[in-house]
Amino acid sequence: MLMNMQFFEQVNPQVQTTRPAAFPSARAAAFTRVELLVVVGACLVLAAIQIPLLGRSREPGNVAVCANNLRQIGAAMLMFSADNDGYMTGRSYPRWPLLLLPYYRQTNVLHCPSDAAKPSDFGTGNTNYVGPRSYLFNGFNDYAGPDWGRAFSVPMRAIKYPSETILFGEKYTDSGHWWFDFNQYDDVRELEHARHFDGSISTGKGGSNYNFADGSVRLLKPGQSFQPVFLWGISDESRGWFPIF
Repeated sequence: MLMNMQFFEQVNPQVQTTRPAAFPSARAAAFTRVELLVVVGACLVLAAIQIPLLGRSREPGNVAVCANNLRQIGAAMLMFSADNDGYMTGRSYPRWPLLLLPYYRQTNVLHCPSDAAKPSDFGTGNTNYVGPRSYLFNGFNDYAGPDWGRAFSVPMRAIKYPSETILFGEKYTDSGHWWFDFNQYDDVRELEHARHFDGSISTGKGGSNYNFADGSVRLLKPGQSFQPVFLWGISDESRGWFPIF
């Protein structure tokens, strides 16, 4: 074969034959350990940059799901009151998540996707637990007065400003409470003011979702549920009370 190629080149000097190049050795083609470490390091840096960005890009969707959850829970409370002579669920057993279950039906609406997978719940391990819960109900301390800790129910007609009175808000992940009681400093201990958009009370950034007695849901910045109007209160006197947190 080699002799034939040489003869062909002698007879046809103007034509140059191309011989296949030798295959590179496996050693020459392989990455060195240093090169491999550089590539891995670059991938890790890119991942560290992208993961927070991906988390932030999901947050608007989480906020929307959370708002829809609260809208369904609020609607369940309104339907419950319509079936119970206008009264909302009271501070008695069973607790409100179980009493409202026939109305909201899907237990996943109790959980905000921005919250931990298993937030604390005082109902865990007993019949009041229906699923992971991210929300608490207004304790209406100003309506009950000294009897706030006893079993009582609030009629919807007692709420003079439905579009400006909160029924449900978001609780801290490590809070197991069912109600928001402002006379027990729950504005500091239990209420989550800034679950969404990497917020915090100290920076005033971010916010949390709230369901109002007219069925609406709004995202409020830290402190906006207290100032300039105390939106958890029923009476005009309490609505002018500003807690310090």
